[in-house]
Amino acid sequence: MRVHQPVYRRSPVIAVAILLATSIFLNACITTGSLDNSEEPASGDAARRVSQNFYSPFFDQGDHLAKLVKGGNFDDAATLFGEQTAYFAIPKNRKDNNATLRRIAAKFNGPIASALSQNLKALSVIQSPLPVNKWANTKSLIIRSKNTASNYPALAILRDLDFRLASVDFISEETRRVTNLLERYINVAIANFDHFGELSFFDAYPISVNSRQALGHNFDVLAEKVDKATAKELEQY
Repeated sequence: MRVHQPVYRRSPVIAVAILLATSIFLNACITTGSLDNSEEPASGDAARRVSQNFYSPFFDQGDHLAKLVKGGNFDDAATLFGEQTAYFAIPKNRKDNNATLRRIAAKFNGPIASALSQNLKALSVIQSPLPVNKWANTKSLIIRSKNTASNYPALAILRDLDFRLASVDFISEETRRVTNLLERYINVAIANFDHFGELSFFDAYPISVNSRQALGHNFDVLAEKVDKATAKELEQY
């Protein structure tokens, strides 16, 4: 007598469930909070890592980012972007989260944008030889511009060209242009300067000057000025 073994067929519902679970698992493996190409936080920030250990199609990095921004937690949102740069570099993910990413960038760019624009405009009109009465303002402008550029937040999202203020790089270039211009005209400036007045050339000039080198290059001009100076002028020298 032949004994028929029961045939077990997998229910379609169970099959779909298994496929879905497998999909979620595989997706989580590639959307975990430790993507190889992401920027890791500095060692001091390792303990406050923002990324979750697990992401799924139901709550991915973009959802996490949007949640942080909605709650006004822009610092953690910027940190999450830095930890998940590989995820947000994918064109589709970048497009889907573009509005949120721009809100984060605007939060950090906003406070500095106006000052950068004003300083950049002021630097762009500087030419040389520069009148002595503009030295003090120019010196202050150069210092402010350098500080503004160097203090630009060191965030991964602001290193991304899509969200970085272009004026940060422009102002660095303009500051170098003005500095180089002033360096080229040091000898002209020192020759025309009133060394018998209240101001010291080396304190007043908008950029730092090597006094020994400058005096050596202009010895003849300065010697002639001293020869022609009055007794009162020599007292002030």
